[in-house]
Amino acid sequence: MQTNKESLERREFLKTSLKTAAGLGVLGISGVYLTPNRANAANPIQLKEQTMNLTPKAKQTFEKLFGNINVPLAKSDPEFFTNYVNFAFDEVPTESKLELKENWMIILASLVAIPALSEFKTILKAALKNGVEPVAIKEIIYQATPYVGMGKTIDFINVSNEIFTQQGIALPLEPQGKVEYAQRREKGLETQRTLFGEAIDK
Repeated sequence: MQTNKESLERREFLKTSLKTAAGLGVLGISGVYLTPNRANAANPIQLKEQTMNLTPKAKQTFEKLFGNINVPLAKSDPEFFTNYVNFAFDEVPTESKLELKENWMIILASLVAIPALSEFKTILKAALKNGVEPVAIKEIIYQATPYVGMGKTIDFINVSNEIFTQQGIALPLEPQGKVEYAQRREKGLETQRTLFGEAIDK
C-alpha cells in the first residue's frame, strides 16, 4: 500500500519521465503500463527517425530469439513495440523462476486460449529454435480443444503444420495416445479424480 507521499513522488516521477519521453518521441503506451525507468536512454536504437529505448537485456534476448530488431511492428508502432519488447524479453524472464522451455510452452498455451493466431506463429518459431519439441507443441494444442473448441484448435494445428513443414519437421508426428477409444470415459475420470479429488464424482 503506497503512502500519500510515495504516491505523490510516483506521480511526479511519471510526469517528468513522460515529458522527457515526449521530447524523444517515445511515449510508453501498451496494454501493460510499464514504468519509464525500464528504458535505456544510453543505448537508443534509431529507426525511421524514431528512437526506441530498449534495455540491453531486452534487445539481446529479442535478437537471440528472432534475429534483427528491424521488424515491421517496430517501424509502424515503435512506441508499443518498445514497451512490448522491454516487458516480454527483459522483465518477464528476469522475474520468472521457470526454465526457458517452460516459459515458451506457457506462452504458446496462453496464445491458443486467447486466441492469438498471429503472435502464436511468431512465438512458435522461437520456441522451436529454443528446444521446445514439436510433439510438446502439438500436445498443448490438442489439450486446449475442450477449452477453445475444435474450430479454433484446427486453426492452430494448421498453422503449426505449415511452420513444421517449413522447418523440415516430418508430419504426421509420432502418435502419443495412451488410452484406447473405449476407455476414454474411465481413464478421463481417473485423471480428473487425481486432479480434483472425489468431488468430481458429485
